[in-house]
Amino acid sequence: MPRDKEGAQRKVFMLPTELVERVAAYQARTGLSSEVEAVRRLLSDALRMRDDWRSITDQVVDRMKRSETLVDAAKDVVVGHPAVATVSFEPRQVVFQMLTGETLQISESGDVTGDRAGQKLNYPGF
Repeated sequence: MPRDKEGAQRKVFMLPTELVERVAAYQARTGLSSEVEAVRRLLSDALRMRDDWRSITDQVVDRMKRSETLVDAAKDVVVGHPAVATVSFEPRQVVFQMLTGETLQISESGDVTGDRAGQKLNYPGF
């Protein structure tokens, strides 16, 4: 039996036949090599669509705490995120704007500031 990848967990789910067929159709359309990868991508995309500025900021700050640089953390979380309108990498900080209008700045030290239409956002540590 293959070993689980580090940082991954094996789960077994019972799904309705119609949903399994839709996953298989997605896999075929996208040319993915496995049903597992198709489910992983669909689930990841669905969860990303639910992210708001708080959860995205939390993800970046959490990755920074795990020894990633700000740039690497922002590339992994913010770049290409469907809820993020713009991203800029500035000296010692990353600035991103959400499609919903919030603007966040995260510094190399992990300090976070943000606003929406001139109103300061309420985030732990602001």
